[in-house]
Amino acid sequence: MSVLFYLKVYIFGLFRALQFYFKPGVLYREYPQHADPRKNKYFQACLKYIPAARSGIRKAWITYNQIMVEKDINKFNLLLKEVGNMINSVQSGKSFHISMSKSEAVLSLKKLAMNIYYEVGILYGYNQNYDDELDYYDRAAQMQNRDDPGCMELTPTKDKIYKNIRNYFATRQEEMHYDVLLINAGMIPSPIMPWSLIILATYLKKAGVTVRIMDDFSEEYEMIRAAKSASLIGFSVMSAQIGPSLKLSRLIKKHSPDKFVVWGGVHPTLFPEQCLQEDSIDFIVRGDGEDALTRLSNCVKNRDFKIADIPSLGYKDNGTIRVNPFGDPVRFEDAGPWALELLDMQNYLSCSFMRTDSKHPSISFISARGCPRNCTFCINSVISQTRIHRARAVDSVLDEIEQLIHKYHIRTFNFIDEAFFINPKNFASFVEGILKRNLKFEWGGTCHIADILRNKELIISAKKAGLIYLSGSGESGSNRLLKLINKGITVENILECSHFLANNGLITGSSYMMYLPTETPEETKATLDLVQQVKNIFREKNNPSYIMGPAVFRPYPGSKLYEMCVESGFKQPETLEDWGNMTLWTGEFKLDNITWCNGKIK
Repeated sequence: MSVLFYLKVYIFGLFRALQFYFKPGVLYREYPQHADPRKNKYFQACLKYIPAARSGIRKAWITYNQIMVEKDINKFNLLLKEVGNMINSVQSGKSFHISMSKSEAVLSLKKLAMNIYYEVGILYGYNQNYDDELDYYDRAAQMQNRDDPGCMELTPTKDKIYKNIRNYFATRQEEMHYDVLLINAGMIPSPIMPWSLIILATYLKKAGVTVRIMDDFSEEYEMIRAAKSASLIGFSVMSAQIGPSLKLSRLIKKHSPDKFVVWGGVHPTLFPEQCLQEDSIDFIVRGDGEDALTRLSNCVKNRDFKIADIPSLGYKDNGTIRVNPFGDPVRFEDAGPWALELLDMQNYLSCSFMRTDSKHPSISFISARGCPRNCTFCINSVISQTRIHRARAVDSVLDEIEQLIHKYHIRTFNFIDEAFFINPKNFASFVEGILKRNLKFEWGGTCHIADILRNKELIISAKKAGLIYLSGSGESGSNRLLKLINKGITVENILECSHFLANNGLITGSSYMMYLPTETPEETKATLDLVQQVKNIFREKNNPSYIMGPAVFRPYPGSKLYEMCVESGFKQPETLEDWGNMTLWTGEFKLDNITWCNGKIK
């Protein structure tokens, strides 16, 4: 061979070596024979003449590329342990190479660790160890730490990992068969997780039912295709979701006529017969759906349709609609930990909490169920099950929060319990548990204004444990209307609560409504005036709190206010299509359907 040939090979080896030196993040996924660092003697020779190329971070990257050829999980994990020690060493002040700053060294090592986690995940996938695969993928995706200088340099690697995770599991999910597919349709994608489906899915998984969750982060065609791989397709449906849920149910039946569709949630609970008149809906579940859905799933799986004794279930019996009585409320004390692995958590990790920027991801969380209050505008005044307050054990909640902090680097939790502060003793135990465990995270939740005013000292003490947010809704600027809706507070209480929260630096997101039955234009104006007063109270303290609404009142059948609306001219929609045409995507009624106000709306 000619001298020119050897010179070219030598130069190529030198080029590769220099890449290792100047770009420690370079990843060679597959080696041509002459580029394998174990076999290219010119490459190895060149490394000898590059300072420190065979030590520290450079050596770790070289070792990684060598293991890439072997695909050895054990060697990957040994290297990962070494990289972890190196990260700790660099962060404590030690440097591995004179050409790299401390931040560059950390970024290089973290990128290496992300790649190792990702590669091991792929190897576990090849071996069909899917739990381990998902665990390593999650670790890879969460290596980015927002406190590290220059952490945005890791974002492309993280995005690549997430893309591969989604693509891989989309394929895996299409190949797998599920007993139940749960769908949350018709809601704009947001960081608020579909908690009704998460609670159901967690219960189903514990009962041995295979389950998948899909929401509006998935395309319609993906849901239709996924339905082909499930025996039972469940929808959680509020009034605002009727249109999209009905359309998707019909499409699923069209493409998979042998599949069974079940609706649960608020609307089927209020209108079981109306829902079952729809050909594309086979079953409905009223109230707590965990037990009924589990038993129905087993019936469908075993093709044994003895369903007459399943509480809360509605079905069709040779053309006759039958609705079974409500079952007992489901225990919630031992619920959880939540099956969040069924979601693509990247969609729900937000760095904006209550419209304020946060350094760390935040998520919504639920620790209790039900509200014992009897506000006459609320669905809880109609469905007795939902008025029973049931809370998870405090230690169980804190255990899961610790796991989420470790796994996803979450530092802010928004509790969306209906009555977050209804039990001061439970609240105090939660605060005490945070301090005892020395947990560092921020949190808040939705509660009643009366509970805030009764527990001011406890709330102030909770700030030491990370409390930053309490939402206390005012609803109306009229004391007469507050009494009508049985809110249990006055306008003066609303203003007192606003001053208390603002003076103590706590954020709130207060909500209000308009166009209640018998509401006068003067009372509507009073509500708008109160909203402005509350805004001014927080604005004076430079507090980022905000107002939700005022929203348009929505009547629930069976409630006192609903009867008043009917007496004032409101006509209940007779079909699901009518409901879909009556409401906006927010769930509120279109203004021309608010007939109980006798043309007083402006």
